[in-house]
Amino acid sequence: MSRLSIFCLPGLGLSTRIFDQLAIEFGELIMLDWIEPKGWESIKEYAFRLSEPLLDAEGEIVLIGHSFGGVLAQEISRLRPVKQIILISSMMRHHEIPVRLKLLGQYGLHRLITRQIILLTFPFWARTHSYRTPELRQVFRASVRSLSSHYFRWALYHISTWKDIDLLEIPVFRIHGDKDVTFEIQKIQHVDHLVKGGDHNMVYLKGKEILEVINQLLVKV
Repeated sequence: MSRLSIFCLPGLGLSTRIFDQLAIEFGELIMLDWIEPKGWESIKEYAFRLSEPLLDAEGEIVLIGHSFGGVLAQEISRLRPVKQIILISSMMRHHEIPVRLKLLGQYGLHRLITRQIILLTFPFWARTHSYRTPELRQVFRASVRSLSSHYFRWALYHISTWKDIDLLEIPVFRIHGDKDVTFEIQKIQHVDHLVKGGDHNMVYLKGKEILEVINQLLVKV
């Protein structure tokens, strides 16, 4: 097995603490936190800037993307040399985007979102959207406070309007939960490992199972 540089990209509004439960055995684990969008730059332009740390990576590059981070992982793989992508609770095709998310971009509703609104409404939707433990709720609140309202508007627009351009030429391994209410399993085209009882934030809540799956995969990379 060659030396691996494993870059982790978190979900929308989350910091890389969502990967706290992953103690990868193979290669160097490198966290890619969100950066501030420049105006309404394209997702390709954003991916180019976000992926600059890959230029200093040693050996083969693996990208682990959670939710919206998985979308950015796919965009980065079109710009930088990548050996493997691992998608956790994420999407690969436009038809996998929930209708409620598509409506945000279609009707410009993303422009109404602010960091303050997200924090104020969080107690009402936290549990139903996989924030089931005090620790995870704390991680989310801290992450939101570190990001701007503009970031949330930009990210919500791009996740709601994202189009899969073409099939990727590199291997993609998908890990998804059968209880994910954000990207429902019924809409997901293909899953390589299904986590029973896994929800959208299972990378944190069921980290032990996911870690085992990833370590088994990386042995073969």
